[in-house]
This record gives sequence, structure tokens and C-alpha cells, in this order.
Amino acid sequence: MENDFKMEEDVTVPPAVSRERTYLAWSIFNTIFCCTSIGIITIVFSLQTETANLIGNSARAKARSRLVKKLNIASSVIGIVFIILVIIIVVKMPQFFKPFLPLDQLKRPH
Repeated sequence: MENDFKMEEDVTVPPAVSRERTYLAWSIFNTIFCCTSIGIITIVFSLQTETANLIGNSARAKARSRLVKKLNIASSVIGIVFIILVIIIVVKMPQFFKPFLPLDQLKRPH
């Protein structure tokens, strides 16, 4: 017995859309730990990259993605430099922090 039904489907394949990286996780990390002001800006641009990806605007998504990457690098560098400066200040200038120390730590036997 032969199959009397012939199944044919018209399948439309969407065009290949490039999906640019949003760097959203990196942006959130930088907002919390490195440089808040630049971090907030990078979150906004990350979300704009995601929106451009969803609507298929690959040129805008690529431009925003590059901008977000550059801003995240800048934010990370600023955060690392700031942390290094704080460590240097704490190590090299302990007299600056004397007003913030408890009194029992200030009295050391000689």
C-alpha cells in the first residue's frame, strides 16, 4: 500500500542575522565594583545593543557593542587603578587613618 498523502511544506528560512555581544554582565559588574557612573552608561548601551539585535538592526548593534566594550574596558581600568591607589595610600600613609582606628590599636607597647 502506497502513501496517498504527499506532505510538502514551504519553509522560509530567515536571513542570517549577526548577533552582537551585549556585554551586559560585564557592565553590571563594573557598575557594582568599579566605576558606577560609566557602568550605568554601559548598561544602557548594552540594552540598546540587545534591542538592535532583536529588531535585526545589525549595524546599530555592532556600533553599540563596540562602544560598550570600550566603555567597559575604561571602567575596569579606572576601577583597578582606584583600588591600587587606595591600597598604596593605606600602606604608605597609616597616620592618615589614625582618627578612624579604635583607641586600643593606637596604644602599642614599646
